[in-house]
Amino acid sequence: MHIKILGTAAAEGIPSIYCGCPTCTEARVLGGKDIRSRSSAVFGGVHLIDLSPDIWYHTNILGLDTVDLDDLFITHPHFDHFSFRELHWLVPGFAQCREKPLNIYGNKTVVDRAGEVLGAQVGKVANLHELEPFKPVRVGDYTFTPVIALHMADDICFNYVVQSGGWTALYACDFGEYPEETWDFFKTTAFDVVISECTAGPKSGGKAHMGYEKVFAMKKRLEEMGCFSDGMYVLTHFSHNANVLHQQIADCVASEGIQVAYDGMEISL
Repeated sequence: MHIKILGTAAAEGIPSIYCGCPTCTEARVLGGKDIRSRSSAVFGGVHLIDLSPDIWYHTNILGLDTVDLDDLFITHPHFDHFSFRELHWLVPGFAQCREKPLNIYGNKTVVDRAGEVLGAQVGKVANLHELEPFKPVRVGDYTFTPVIALHMADDICFNYVVQSGGWTALYACDFGEYPEETWDFFKTTAFDVVISECTAGPKSGGKAHMGYEKVFAMKKRLEEMGCFSDGMYVLTHFSHNANVLHQQIADCVASEGIQVAYDGMEISL
């Protein structure tokens, strides 16, 4: 299994475009790991989770190969995770070298919005698939299973259990908690990698997001259930409103055996 974490920020990016707060100002000076684009990740080079508004940057700066991309799995229809108008560039006249349709997976809202953008090109440049919770989808050497995450009051949000070559990963953006049916599903799973959002950092994430306290509690529960032991636990999806930079986050979570993702981070198992 190979994972490349492309973007690691929440909706506004870091530094936020119009913001002059101390965190954004210092991030502009420091650069490097403190420059965070909007969140997404690619598994096996051809299976992408979330269509970030920074997809151009991920393709041309971070090396995402969108010409040979096979599959796009969407967590939920918020714009920073499903910038659906970027699908327009799949149509003839823009994407000149793709030889296969892109398979797009998500909830009903995702499928409907993709259909609106692609119109008559559905079935030609892209195939649309509405997901069912906990029903696995096999793509190439990978299996993606959508699990229910509590994030939106008016629509379903998915996190993904991803399996390949005997390895299992959890990609968990966006969410504030899981319903018991998701925890029940986890009982039969042993994670080698957990990639979890930590939007709020030292602050409370409320019902829709995670901060340190929730992250630590989730890790402990997975360990107590026997779902996670000595694998990699990685944090992503940070907001500038958390008022912490990369090294500050790393210093706060290191004692818990947790790592901090940065744009372009790669994990090979």
